[in-house]
Amino acid sequence: MQDRLLVDARWDGNFGIGRFGREVRRRLGSSLHDFYKAEASALSPKGIIGLRTTLAREKRKVFYSPAFTGTVPTKGTVQLLTVFDLIHLDEPAESSSMKRAYYKFVVSPAIKKAGWVATSSNYSRDRLASWLGPGSSEIQIDNVGCGVSADFSPSDAAFDEKHFVVVSNPGSHKNVETVLGAVAGLRDSRLTWVVGDTGRAADLVREFGVGDRVVLRSNLSDMELRDLYCSATALLFPSKIEGFGLPPVEAMACDVPVIFSPRCEAVEETSGSVSGNIAVDGLTSVPEWQAAMKEVSANPRRLTVSQTIRDRYSWETVSGSVLRTLTEAINRLS
Repeated sequence: MQDRLLVDARWDGNFGIGRFGREVRRRLGSSLHDFYKAEASALSPKGIIGLRTTLAREKRKVFYSPAFTGTVPTKGTVQLLTVFDLIHLDEPAESSSMKRAYYKFVVSPAIKKAGWVATSSNYSRDRLASWLGPGSSEIQIDNVGCGVSADFSPSDAAFDEKHFVVVSNPGSHKNVETVLGAVAGLRDSRLTWVVGDTGRAADLVREFGVGDRVVLRSNLSDMELRDLYCSATALLFPSKIEGFGLPPVEAMACDVPVIFSPRCEAVEETSGSVSGNIAVDGLTSVPEWQAAMKEVSANPRRLTVSQTIRDRYSWETVSGSVLRTLTEAINRLS
């Protein structure tokens, strides 16, 4: 398999797709793949031209990416992509003419040629089928799910009933402004915001006047993030759209309750049926988020679902699904 396969290693880090890429590649086995490590270029931050040149030069027949980052389809090469969501198309503030062109001329043709694409939730599977159009019935859209690291587990340490955690970038679809507005109106609440773009996050914190009660942290290890979850009374997850939403699953693996909106369908899939979580119907309603935060502070709780969550969201299961698909694709081309 090694001489037929190229695996995209550009996605590796302490964030959603980065965790997915790292965990899946780790389980594919070093004898099964090569890595394509690309520098961001002026032509494209996704390395479209560089990837196409590499595939042609090395004559690889199958390219696998744990993300949506492919290239213009090439003769004799199949690209197996992972598309967690279509936020770049569905959320106006996250979209642009360049992104729309990328999905139209790179992502969609690659999926249709392969006849396969992976995703991570039923919501995203249905959204992809809608986007791919009438021919989507002939495309295998695999919900391979997502996993949770074994490091995420309950702690006996005391937690602060006034302390909340949010793990999110500051993009518009993440809706963190609603949480900051809620914190601003609850003078005894405290928030730790785990975020990569600390510059933009700091601007928002100043804008809402909550700098004395919001701490920004970045690039945490799994164990550091686990300890942070366990120190809080709840995870706040106000996203409007997600392809999966890993932080709620990580928090629940630590038996930490999640406050979320059921209008975010992918998060409703993972969190909606778990007793002890709190659903906020008003996605951008500051008073409703404040009410949920006050409820969990007044009635602090821990969940009892940690083992169920770790069993349900297993990286071994996810990686096994990916490996089967890679093996089938390579066998078809042999």
